[in-house]
Amino acid sequence: MEAALTLWKRSTSLGFRYITVLADGDCKTFNYLCEKKVYGPDIVIKKEECINHVSKRLGTTLRSTVKDCRAQGISLGGKAHGSLKESTIKKLTTYYQKAILRNKGDVNAMKTAIYATLLHSISTDSKPQHSKFPAGENSWCFYQSAIANGEKPNNHKLNVGTPINEKFLPKILPIFQRLASNEFLERCIRCGTQNANESLHSEIWAKCPKEIFVNKRHVKRAVTEAVCEYNKGTVRTIVETQKAWNVATGGSTKQLATILDCRKQNLENVVKMPYPVTRIPSHTNQFAHRQHNRRWNWRNDPSQHPNTITGSRYNVYSPQLPSPLYHHPFFSLQRPTMYPRNQRLPQRPAVFDWMLQLSTPVKEPKKIIQYSNFIEHKNL
Repeated sequence: MEAALTLWKRSTSLGFRYITVLADGDCKTFNYLCEKKVYGPDIVIKKEECINHVSKRLGTTLRSTVKDCRAQGISLGGKAHGSLKESTIKKLTTYYQKAILRNKGDVNAMKTAIYATLLHSISTDSKPQHSKFPAGENSWCFYQSAIANGEKPNNHKLNVGTPINEKFLPKILPIFQRLASNEFLERCIRCGTQNANESLHSEIWAKCPKEIFVNKRHVKRAVTEAVCEYNKGTVRTIVETQKAWNVATGGSTKQLATILDCRKQNLENVVKMPYPVTRIPSHTNQFAHRQHNRRWNWRNDPSQHPNTITGSRYNVYSPQLPSPLYHHPFFSLQRPTMYPRNQRLPQRPAVFDWMLQLSTPVKEPKKIIQYSNFIEHKNL
């Protein structure tokens, strides 16, 4: 707060004034500046909301409402159709943010789009509520699109992605009324975000973590380096800094700095998949050593498929294909064992194959001598 006050006081000497503050909901800096009245009582400092924090506020409020109602014996959540599930809350949060971003600069259009998402959620076949949706064939609302094409609208249960029972509306409507009021949406009219500030802060705390105590000199150095790299890039910062110190910049230093700059530039070009991309983990059971050592895998041995491993008390192995090869030689219940199914000794891991090759003497190919009866006559 003291740093913001210093910036506000210093701005008048540079010929301009800060009249807006882009912050989240509980911003102590804004209240502190209003109390100090830096530019006098006539100039009022306005507050603008961060769109990312605003959308998160809707999700947080809905989750707390579900939790409070559960404590009172009222069930808003659950797995039933029309309940306020976690997936429904996430979608409503996304729709709320898109309604603000797509109608930038128009408070009334923002308000209409926000209430349209709520009415879309509580609509049913017996009581459709699609009056606030955009009309036409290209409308994102399936009901309006079907009417524009002269077709019968499809079933709401199959087309509404965020179904909410209408009996929950008295609990949810006050939240939307507060977050869709004209006074609140006027602070979101420019659709500003704090992404730039958060990005700079992440670079500062990467050089100077909050969890570790450091002196003032270390903090100043971390802030200076982070600001220079954020504005000018890593390569230019290192070159100009070492030039001021009369130090020659090495080739490896420039190469590493170039790699860091390229990583930052390529973050914007990363292709985001519409589905979650996850790695398939290795199947960890009593046959894991075969997979890790590149010997056996459940894909080429049906007896080692993950579905055949039961989760019972003794981790009993239940083969799906009856065969004598699937039975353990010594136990009636086939418990986990380090030995393979049909032999006494464990298989040799492939990790030691290279050691085996070093210890085995290399045999030279056998030389075959060909004899012939041809006699070569030289000059006598």
